[in-house]
Amino acid sequence: MNIIIENTTEAISEATSLVSCINSFNSILNTISYVKSTLDEIWISGNEIKSIDENIDKCLFEYREKILKAMEKLSKGIIAYAMATEKIASSGEAVDGEGNLMTPSEVTAAYYADIDNLSQVVLEKNENGELEVVNGSFATYLEQKLDLKSLGYSSGQEYIDSVVNEAIANAGTNREKSVAAVTAITNLAAENGVKLDYEWSGGHWRAGSEKVVVVENSDLSSGVDCSGFVSWAVQNGSTPPESFPACGTSELIGRGTKTSNVSAQPGDIIVRSSGNYGHTGFIVKNDTDTGTMLIAEAHSNSEGIILKEYSYNDLAYQGYSIRDMSSYYGDNNSASM
Repeated sequence: MNIIIENTTEAISEATSLVSCINSFNSILNTISYVKSTLDEIWISGNEIKSIDENIDKCLFEYREKILKAMEKLSKGIIAYAMATEKIASSGEAVDGEGNLMTPSEVTAAYYADIDNLSQVVLEKNENGELEVVNGSFATYLEQKLDLKSLGYSSGQEYIDSVVNEAIANAGTNREKSVAAVTAITNLAAENGVKLDYEWSGGHWRAGSEKVVVVENSDLSSGVDCSGFVSWAVQNGSTPPESFPACGTSELIGRGTKTSNVSAQPGDIIVRSSGNYGHTGFIVKNDTDTGTMLIAEAHSNSEGIILKEYSYNDLAYQGYSIRDMSSYYGDNNSASM
């Protein structure tokens, strides 16, 4: 298959063609399924027929999943490549750490590798018990621990804002900006030996009973709850942030569109809601090969804001649904590999 992509429009066209291929492939499989069911009805017994029947079953299960996943990854990869191409065209040539010119595909791969590596470090530190929940404001904690003036910052909050804003500026698509912001803030906390604080209703109200529409970095520094954190995360890539107003978990379950585990992308969210209770988290990574997702979540007073790995079975057992946030990012076909 030879595909030449020069811009996002062409990428979307190619991805649309792939969707048509997937639909055609499904039709073929459905036809095979019909033939198999007919065999089942006609031949009640007979070892040879049963053997054929079992082989068809095995092929349907194995190849449907493999081919559909391959097509899905290819379509996402096409668009990621196109976006990297456009980013290079708009910002000049990209080079690696040794000064070698990078191709668009290398730029895309490097971006996701950086995000993945940072997230993995935080996950491992959390699992090893190296991180404790920061007691109080993260900004104040940094002011007490670091010599911020020597780094050129007048306050801990200014330092936090700088780290998050730089991560967002270096990201490509709006969806990537949200993932980059989440990775940056959790990594900054982990680098300093802590996890951000959890505070019930944090990120929804400020002093004087002022209802929050846009969750700010300072709200996150002071402590947020699960829905406040997810609101902040998505808003970093929303255009504008107000298009995704902060809300509780019971409202988040209606945001975006429902999607499957294998189709979920970094930047989407998980939601479990029942009456006034529920929980939500932000997808940092979705590994369809292992059937796992890396979730960033404001979990509890004792656990703070953490990165946690869930299997697809865990999510289903705990009653989570996956919500696609593409409509809020404004790039419906943004890729996440």
